[in-house]
Amino acid sequence: MSALRFIGPALLALAALVGAAQAAAPDSAECKRDLMVADSLMRQSRERLLNAASAPLATQCPVWRQHVEAARKANAIQGRCQTGMGKSVIQAELVNTATEFEAQIKARCKGGL
Repeated sequence: MSALRFIGPALLALAALVGAAQAAAPDSAECKRDLMVADSLMRQSRERLLNAASAPLATQCPVWRQHVEAARKANAIQGRCQTGMGKSVIQAELVNTATEFEAQIKARCKGGL
């Protein structure tokens, strides 16, 4: 199974993250900054995924692990700084992304997570 199959959901989560971060306009300067950090984390993670898509598993597995960690960090930020329906949608997408990559790691990578 190709890692490319998992990049689609990651891109969707990133798009939702960016859209909600712009639409929600949280009150605190800290949350504004943290939402930008979450956006940057997911953007960089997506770029690493794309760059490693055709690499051997020895290269892909660490990138997948980093992506899971980025999704978890972004999810925590979303939980703290977002409100309303957008928060639930984004958090669900980030959890789904992390879960899918965790399954891929367990199935294909030595040492699991």
